[in-house]
Amino acid sequence: MYTTRQAQQLFGKSANQTIRNWIREFQEFFSVNTAPGKGISILMTVEDMQVLTVIAQMKETNRPSDEIYATLKSGQRGEIPSIAPGDLEKIASGDFQKHLVTQRSALVVKIEQLENQLQATLEALTSEREARIRAETKMEGRTEQLQKIEAELKELRQQSSKELTQFIHQLARLESANEVLKKELQQLQGEE
Repeated sequence: MYTTRQAQQLFGKSANQTIRNWIREFQEFFSVNTAPGKGISILMTVEDMQVLTVIAQMKETNRPSDEIYATLKSGQRGEIPSIAPGDLEKIASGDFQKHLVTQRSALVVKIEQLENQLQATLEALTSEREARIRAETKMEGRTEQLQKIEAELKELRQQSSKELTQFIHQLARLESANEVLKKELQQLQGEE
């Protein structure tokens, strides 16, 4: 809910009597809260403020009251500035400057917190990147070792394959020589 003082600040009027006069002149377009009786503060809804916006805009361009009336009767409403009633109260009481300083201080603190979080995140990322680089370097070293071992293993397999082939040939020659010796032995035994 908005007060006439807040509306006065919002529409830049020097006296809240102007707002009260507008409300009286165009009463049928305002809520019941705008006619509370003598000595009671007027409280306006957002819809009331939208009506006041149309009136204020048209009064600034010196439109006659009957044209304003016709515009309101057609259902046209204005957009109220996006200032919360509490902020309007601060403007009206002169505390808005303090409010802005307080908000600025809060924003500065929040920015510092975010900068600290950013710095901590960057440090963590740097640390993780360095750890990853160390791990990759270690992995590269192990990969080289594995390649050397695989090369040695391949060489050993080739060498053992050659030696096995030589051994098989030698065994075949020995078996052949053994057969020859057996035959010769049988012949010698047969001659006796």
